[in-house]
Amino acid sequence: MDSGTRFLIRELITEQDWNEIPLKVRKNLGRMVIQSVLNGTAFTSIIPDRKDSQGVQWYRKK
Repeated sequence: MDSGTRFLIRELITEQDWNEIPLKVRKNLGRMVIQSVLNGTAFTSIIPDRKDSQGVQWYRKK
């Protein structure tokens, strides 16, 4: 992925696999990712960009 690319976490997982993950697990995954990014404990090559109108968090590759 090129620097500056905007993406959603669900874009990193195949659509078939994403749809098989229960909604509660997907929400928990999203919470874990944003907390790790904000705390600097993981995913240090991405930054939160903004949320869309549905409240889905977008990220940007550094």
